[in-house]
Amino acid sequence: MTTRILSLLILTFSLHAHALELGPYEISGKVKSFNDKTVTLENKQAVIEIPREFVAVKNFKSGDELNLALSPDQASKIKSRFKSPKK
Repeated sequence: MTTRILSLLILTFSLHAHALELGPYEISGKVKSFNDKTVTLENKQAVIEIPREFVAVKNFKSGDELNLALSPDQASKIKSRFKSPKK
């Protein structure tokens, strides 16, 4: 009985972890800057550089808020750096 419950728990956690890997990564922030190759977003936690081809919105300007959903493959190609806490 205990082995069966333990097996079900392991299966549940495995399926949950697998579902997280397949789901989109959501990123939001204000447009800090952009050029032909990258869009730089800034939010409370980080500054994020995203390849321009991952941004479906074509008409935006600095200061606009963007909400993006990226695939795991796309998310692996972004660059981010965490902001240091303000004192």
